[in-house]
Amino acid sequence: MIIRDLNTSEFSRLLAERIGEATHKLWFGDQIKLLWSPPTLTVGVANRHFVEWLSERYGKILADLAKELAGEEATVVIRIDQELFRQLRDRLGEQPGKVATQPNRISDTTNAPPSQLPQALAGNFGPTASRKPVKRLRSLASFFPGITNRQALTAANAVGKRLISSGTVLFAGPHGVGKTHLLEGIALASRESPQSGKTLLFSAEEFLQKFLANLRSNTTGQWRRWVRAHELFLLDDLHRLAGKRSTQEELLHHLDQLQRQGGIFVASTTDWDKCRTCLIPELADRLSSGVHSKLALPDGLSKSAIFHQSLESMDRVLMATEVPAWIGNNLPGTAREIQGAAQTLWLAAKTRGVPIDLELAREVLGHLTQTTQSPKQLEDIEAAITRILGLDWGALRGKSRDKRLTVPRFLASYLARKFTTASATEIGAFLGGRSHSTVLDGDKRIKAWMGPKSGNSDRPPGLEVLIERLENHLQANQTDR
Repeated sequence: MIIRDLNTSEFSRLLAERIGEATHKLWFGDQIKLLWSPPTLTVGVANRHFVEWLSERYGKILADLAKELAGEEATVVIRIDQELFRQLRDRLGEQPGKVATQPNRISDTTNAPPSQLPQALAGNFGPTASRKPVKRLRSLASFFPGITNRQALTAANAVGKRLISSGTVLFAGPHGVGKTHLLEGIALASRESPQSGKTLLFSAEEFLQKFLANLRSNTTGQWRRWVRAHELFLLDDLHRLAGKRSTQEELLHHLDQLQRQGGIFVASTTDWDKCRTCLIPELADRLSSGVHSKLALPDGLSKSAIFHQSLESMDRVLMATEVPAWIGNNLPGTAREIQGAAQTLWLAAKTRGVPIDLELAREVLGHLTQTTQSPKQLEDIEAAITRILGLDWGALRGKSRDKRLTVPRFLASYLARKFTTASATEIGAFLGGRSHSTVLDGDKRIKAWMGPKSGNSDRPPGLEVLIERLENHLQANQTDR
């Protein structure tokens, strides 16, 4: 920041304390001229866009601070400084052809770090930063959908292979279910497809920062032409644009252009119902009309596969074949938590010089099976079984002795004993006044059917898959009461 007297220096210091050092350095750096001559504060900037943005974002903060220091009503003047304007124009003029040629190379790297953006597009007019390695993208082939996320993987493959030729696709789900993995996989598949055009992958924070940087440097025209030259636009963590109206409007303009040229926009968010309330109506409407795919926490098969893949990426260690299955059945959590569990178990085996077996897994990770499963209510168990089996609401609690309800009640007893703190008597009372012995018998029957030596002819077909679906439903907190 260019300061002109001691009073201005003191004003700058107090402003930094109020808005934070990082923010102060970003927006009130050397490209700003500040003059504090009580009761008037004059702020010189390089272009009209920055005048408007600074007035909207920091005008009130500057006015309040000026009033406090002056002890009276103060005046804040934000205007274009001719010297700063000429310096900006000269810097842009020193880079002929940069804006026109560099974006093509960046679109090939897809998720290039800020240091690889053209200086005019990145809003950085200093020396070119040293190159950082481009992040390695994960493929769709390494995504394990299990039962719960097959639809999401199908949609991602359709976009990557351009089976979906235009429109919008939205992936929604809690943290750690693989939304970013899917977007990276789409970018990688699209880049390898002979029919694909230019692909752009941004996180919402990257999009926001690059848009503001170009707004500051008066290069929004070049920035927009570069973004709109891509046929596939992927945006991760859309919900992080909540409250950023100008950035949402910028994104809406890109979507309109993408739609006119037959391109595809893909986004991810945690909860679409909540996210849409934070978006401007026009943007929410555009995204509501596209393909929506929900993701849930990984099921048992996915957790086993993620665990096994994580261990394969480390130094080789012997492992008992039943360990991945135990992880899948007993360790709830996100993909990241399963990866963390794999690293913890690998470290324990390496440190002790022993193979990974069930005994070691239970010793090292046993506490996770207790802390990651929060107790459920009996109503949760009833809702999950009713929904997945398509029963009439209240059938489990009814007095009917219909044999078609026998297995569902066995399942209710088994799941209630496993996931709730209710006693057998309380479970029986909830299930229409059944005795506690009936509940214990239902629990034992399910466990016997699930046993390795079960040969009962009355064992329901597909029981393991059904129980896995019910447990995943409960663990993912997807039950509607």
